Amino acid sequence: MLRPVTAILAAWQAGHRPSSPPTVPIAEAVGCVLAADLAALDAVPTHMTALRYGYAVASSDLVGVSAYAPLLRTEAPALVRAGDPLPVGTDAVLPPDAVVRSPAAVEIVGEVAPGENVRWPGGELGAGDVLRRAGQVVRPIDAALALAAGIGQAAVQPFGVILASERENAPMLEALAAHFRSGMQAGVMAVDPDDAEDLKAKLSLSSADMILVAAHPTSALIGLLNPSGAPEGVALGGAETALFGSGPMPLVLAAPRLDALVPLLCCLVEPYAASQTGREPRRIWRRARLARKIASRVGLTELVLLRETKGGLEPLCAGSITLSALAAAEGYLVVPPESEGCPDGAEVEAYEL
Repeated sequence: MLRPVTAILAAWQAGHRPSSPPTVPIAEAVGCVLAADLAALDAVPTHMTALRYGYAVASSDLVGVSAYAPLLRTEAPALVRAGDPLPVGTDAVLPPDAVVRSPAAVEIVGEVAPGENVRWPGGELGAGDVLRRAGQVVRPIDAALALAAGIGQAAVQPFGVILASERENAPMLEALAAHFRSGMQAGVMAVDPDDAEDLKAKLSLSSADMILVAAHPTSALIGLLNPSGAPEGVALGGAETALFGSGPMPLVLAAPRLDALVPLLCCLVEPYAASQTGREPRRIWRRARLARKIASRVGLTELVLLRETKGGLEPLCAGSITLSALAAAEGYLVVPPESEGCPDGAEVEAYEL
């Protein structure tokens, strides 16, 4: 029995039990979906700060000062480094060569404008300014920005996926998971499909939101994952995927092949993760015309790989996916099950692969 992709997603979503978003250190939030805006608590910087190494001065004291009309002082101005707060009463930073020291006196031989070489309070961020919105994935650069802004924690909506596979396929699965992560915390587990007890023990320790087993469907594996009856299939072209369970933690058994896993991740796993974490929709890569027509089988959701050419978006495959097509692909199109395909020149929205 083949079930439509939309019906499977609806069943998974109906069985999902929402949890309270945890607050984690910002470094641990990288790769997670934000449950709340990542916003600056205070203005950055809070005080006037130096942008370069030099001398902190009051610009009004140096009007007209030059090498021909130096200002003599008994002491040099305060020396500051980039990022240092300016002393009270100063509003600019002189370059080091604008101050000449001698045994008899200190000569200032240059002038500066108010605020020159200085960052004003709030010049980088205002209090409450948003660095990253709820529903977006935290990138490494976001964590760096947050720490610079004094934000040490973030509320995130995690979505954990355990990817279990035979040992020889585990490296491929791990690399694939890294590409499709986008808000999912993926852990890879090596399993023996013939050892149901070992697999059962490993899965029982999981606190993930979904388990995807990419392995050859042995009788032991099928009996463990679906003891009540025959596995269901998904009406997804090329996936060859058997599905188990629609409760709070869906269990999926998939063929351990790249061409089977890519449609599954694009059309089922990622959309489900996005729906449960409030993540932004999949990023549209291009809105453009097809360079040639696409034929699709009615009743199946089809994933079609695309690349950009001068003539438009060129379909690389439909119904089956090859390694060479995946290597050349830049994006993909999802053809719904009620469609027979798309004619040559049709304008489509393609997602980033």
